[in-house]
Amino acid sequence: MAYIKYADFTQFYGSDLMDEETFNSLVNPACSKIDEITRFKVAEEGLNSLAPFIQELFKRACMAQCAYYGYYGLEVAYTGVAGQGFTVGKVSVDSTYQSKESAGRNYNSLSPEAVSLLEQTGLLNRSVGVFSDPSLNVFWPI
Repeated sequence: MAYIKYADFTQFYGSDLMDEETFNSLVNPACSKIDEITRFKVAEEGLNSLAPFIQELFKRACMAQCAYYGYYGLEVAYTGVAGQGFTVGKVSVDSTYQSKESAGRNYNSLSPEAVSLLEQTGLLNRSVGVFSDPSLNVFWPI
């Protein structure tokens, strides 16, 4: 689901970064990635359920993710590799080695700017719900 329009994107980034056709091909995967890391909270509850300032930060995160895909290509979403590394003659250097160890599977497929914006919203909840959580009432007699 796209939360942003090309007019929003060009207002923030200008029209030199990508044309409308490229934007239209990248906006849905970019917004889907943002939905994924926010645990689909906005997809379930709707963008209007958030405070206006949080809505703006969420949209800016979607724009940043779209710009990231425009710069590195959409394959970064599927491979997690942003084209780092080089080969000269018989010597090959792959700089993705460190990044694979330093973070989870989304590390290179996420815009650092998008993550920075979303950190301010509270939408990046790192907790993992488990059935043995004592705060859940379903297993305890009332």
